[in-house]
Amino acid sequence: RFTLLSKWNFLWESAIDENNSWIKEVLAKALTNTEVIAISWENIKEFVKKSPEIWYEMLQFIIIETNKRLLESNKILTSSWEIENTINSLNKITQRSIFWVIDKIQDISGVDYILFFERHEALPKYLILKYDSRKPNQMQDIVFEKKWYFIDLDMLFIDCDIKKDDNIIINKLSLWDELFWFLILWRAKKIFDWSDKKLFNSVWNSLAWVLKKFLSDREIKNIEYLNSKMY
Repeated sequence: RFTLLSKWNFLWESAIDENNSWIKEVLAKALTNTEVIAISWENIKEFVKKSPEIWYEMLQFIIIETNKRLLESNKILTSSWEIENTINSLNKITQRSIFWVIDKIQDISGVDYILFFERHEALPKYLILKYDSRKPNQMQDIVFEKKWYFIDLDMLFIDCDIKKDDNIIINKLSLWDELFWFLILWRAKKIFDWSDKKLFNSVWNSLAWVLKKFLSDREIKNIEYLNSKMY
């Protein structure tokens, strides 16, 4: 797992116990010039004696942050299991069942709504909005032209009645170099933190395989239909 640390966050806290044979392995990478304060075991007892109030505050902070990390990890594991279980429960993969999975992801992950875009089969420079979870069980069919990686968000905000100050995550659903569809997850107030991103990354691959199967089945049906017309 990874954690994005900011000012006064801590790491490698298990190493302060000299009797602990297990030392947590930590790899940290600074994105900017960073000053790191280290407390060695040789000096920690003296530090506790000289500055008990500061030590108490530090210990309290470490306990609170550790509990917070544990809760976030449990949330990721529980939510990932629920979403994976939803995907694995599909008996038949149809557009309606895919939309049902999207609604479940919205409920489990606590996002306000999800937009679901399909790659245009004939025109690769276009994406089609197929589903908007604000309109349950209603298939959409709005075409957008791709701009570099995705589409023009200003146009999207207008056409789909979305506020520009909402928080969003754009995820592509792909297997290797094969791009299938895009998902946009929206929240009006709460921001997406690292645990949300970790959760989404853990389930997108499974959903991509579902889409791969759906597209393959659809292609086979189209071929069978064309063959039936020829004979």
